[in-house]
Amino acid sequence: MTDSNSPKIIDAAVPLPIDSTFHYAVPPELASCIRIGMRVLVPFGRRKLTGYVLGAVAESGEEVKEIVAVLDRSRFSPLRSWNFFAGPPATTSIPSAR
Repeated sequence: MTDSNSPKIIDAAVPLPIDSTFHYAVPPELASCIRIGMRVLVPFGRRKLTGYVLGAVAESGEEVKEIVAVLDRSRFSPLRSWNFFAGPPATTSIPSAR
């Protein structure tokens, strides 16, 4: 990414049983190395968790905290794996118990 395309706010998933993602500000010194699929260290309450970058956000309607660190030099996992974070499809077929 070039500096003009570097994200200022990212959407990240954290490994908790929560049905939403969270927005985090990207410090200028880390902006050029952030990519979708990378792991980042993020503040979450009183602790720090590994977050997974899902994408850039134009702006956030909430106050955002800064990411602490980028944990990877490249994507952690293939992008097709990220559907896991998007949740189940709108229509889910459950097999019958016959």
